[in-house]
Amino acid sequence: APFISLRTGDQPHHTIHRWYTRFVWRRNASGIRRRNIIAKIRHWPGNLRKQSKKTTRRYGQQVRRLSGKSNRRQKLEQLYLGLRYSIPPKSYYLFRLFETERRKKAAQYIHRFETKVGLFSFLNWNLGNSSAGELLGNKSLFAKRCLERGLPSPPLYIELEKGEVVPREWKSELLPPVDLIVKRRSGKGGHVIMRWEYQGDDGYLSADGERLEAAPLLERLKADSAEIPFLVLKRMRNHPDILGFAGIDGRILTTCRLVTAINEHGEPETVSSTFKIAVDQTVADNVHFGGLASPVDVATGELGPGLSTSPLGEPVHVHPLSGVRITGTKLPLWEETLSLVARAHRDFDEAIFIGWDVGITEEGPVLIEGNVATCVHLQQTPHGEPLGAGRFAEIMAYHLNRIDPDTANYTHRIFEGGFVEEV
Repeated sequence: APFISLRTGDQPHHTIHRWYTRFVWRRNASGIRRRNIIAKIRHWPGNLRKQSKKTTRRYGQQVRRLSGKSNRRQKLEQLYLGLRYSIPPKSYYLFRLFETERRKKAAQYIHRFETKVGLFSFLNWNLGNSSAGELLGNKSLFAKRCLERGLPSPPLYIELEKGEVVPREWKSELLPPVDLIVKRRSGKGGHVIMRWEYQGDDGYLSADGERLEAAPLLERLKADSAEIPFLVLKRMRNHPDILGFAGIDGRILTTCRLVTAINEHGEPETVSSTFKIAVDQTVADNVHFGGLASPVDVATGELGPGLSTSPLGEPVHVHPLSGVRITGTKLPLWEETLSLVARAHRDFDEAIFIGWDVGITEEGPVLIEGNVATCVHLQQTPHGEPLGAGRFAEIMAYHLNRIDPDTANYTHRIFEGGFVEEV
């Protein structure tokens, strides 16, 4: 829905919802775009009923067994939440709003459509720096900034584009005799990641069991970069204490998503943390690849139960492959991890909010990447609480209230996951 709320209120979540409403309306100031928005509002009740019918068909029976609510009751609740708070029917199941206590907090949930290509970039363009998205979304620029500022991150050896090695004074043109990770220069979601383990004698073994020597491997990577630019980085290894969360053989680097924000005093503050747990044998720990997300107590580094981000995912207390206990485990080097992201945000101060992926490795915490438009669902679903009730919302509302709505820039460009979108 194009509008989240027209209601008044002085709580942080009210401020966020109102600013999103204003953002959508003012960025679509032309006659045609305004008419499209009005049309979407008019069609929202009908679209809401269609979505409700589809999602209830998929999840209704399971919720009926859990809560005793009939499919009709579920649809009515979805329609109520959709019309009053613009909550999509899928989020009714994702956030388990069929539970009475959670439904009471419905207004406090912050949604991806409000932040992902909305308020995060709006804040950066009006209070931060317009380059924040490209700096964090481009892994080559990110690696260079980390190198310049002395921030621990995986060493970047080679950059390839259009079938050639990109010459840089701080990169090599040869594959080093170490385990390698190959990933897209810009992108999101852990897509197109390859792992090549060094076997000695100038040979590398892929995750699929293919063996190539250094020269043929480099030629293969050059060919692959004809359409998509690639980076070749050092493969980092997990800290021994968390090997049980890294797939059946411990080879997948698990990461912790820590969200930092510049608070009311101008200092980076960690407002949320979620640990991503690898389950199958993919190269990445991304939850979209079937992994689990575990809430982390920011004060102690203690894990809660793992949870998939699909609707109605059940809590997982023990890793299904390794048998290692998830719930109650404390992550190693937690104070060092918190210190690292605070330091990193000071060195990437172009952005107001940053979602850091940090690997807790045998060499200590390292920055894998930063996300200028971090996923708010990843922060809310595993924790079982809305972001509108905590520091995330308080800090975002504080910054939004610093902006003059009459002079704000609403028609900026968004750099999201390596792609520029005109809004």
